[in-house]
Amino acid sequence: MLIDEIQLYQLCLQAAGSDEKWSRFLPIIKMAGVQMHSDDESDQDENFKFHFRVKVLPYRAPLLLEIFKRLDELDAAISKASSSILVYRSEGRRVERRRVGDIRSISKAPTSLPSDLYDTQWVNNNIIHKNALGLAPAIGLRRLILD
Repeated sequence: MLIDEIQLYQLCLQAAGSDEKWSRFLPIIKMAGVQMHSDDESDQDENFKFHFRVKVLPYRAPLLLEIFKRLDELDAAISKASSSILVYRSEGRRVERRRVGDIRSISKAPTSLPSDLYDTQWVNNNIIHKNALGLAPAIGLRRLILD
């Protein structure tokens, strides 16, 4: 079972829309788009147990990652039997999946997003990143999280 960034994006939107406290993040999630979500790469080992690795986006701001993690937790709490948490064997028994590591993504960073959606250190480490991204003005992500 492979959960791609489009499915993760849709789950994130659903979780934010289902809770009044988190609905304030909907505009940011929509602005960030699918490209700011990591992929869930799932594999099956020789004992038919499922494990997965997550692609880590080096250009994504830590605060944005924190929002996505919290929304994942909210989604899990809303739907305990979600296919994003459990994989089913053919006989219908639940098989828990475990995270076995991360993969650094080599995907191209999306352009023209507000500067505070990008990882500051990643942007500042290479002037080419800064110029190619066409950074839009910051939207006050930190302030929004603290509200």
